[in-house]
Amino acid sequence: MTPSRIDRAVRLFFQATLLTEGVTWCGLLVALAFKYLINGWTFGVTVFGWIHGVVWLAVVLAILLAAVRFRWPIWLAPVGLAMSVLPFLTLPFEWWMRRADRLRRAGREAEGAPTEDAPVVADARRGHDTDPTPA
Repeated sequence: MTPSRIDRAVRLFFQATLLTEGVTWCGLLVALAFKYLINGWTFGVTVFGWIHGVVWLAVVLAILLAAVRFRWPIWLAPVGLAMSVLPFLTLPFEWWMRRADRLRRAGREAEGAPTEDAPVVADARRGHDTDPTPA
């Protein structure tokens, strides 16, 4: 996979899991309402509890993957993990990351251009270096 495809996959996984976590919270709260307020039905809590637990583990993985892949500041991943514990705060966290443009890699490495450490390769067809910066 090319870097842009990996970035897209991590971004999609991040957005999908954080949205799904909010939906499963809603389902769990409805199931809790049925259990404690309506008729004592516990099956919904069992089902949505398991689903929500698995999705929450995926959210933790998605936050850590995005933090590493998109090189977030060191404080940002713990904020995201803390927001994943409280009900429905994964949605504002995802919106914040999207609006702050933290779901993509920044700089020349995101475009596939050589970094400062990469050697400049001579273009044999044109007879000059491929580095676009002036000497």
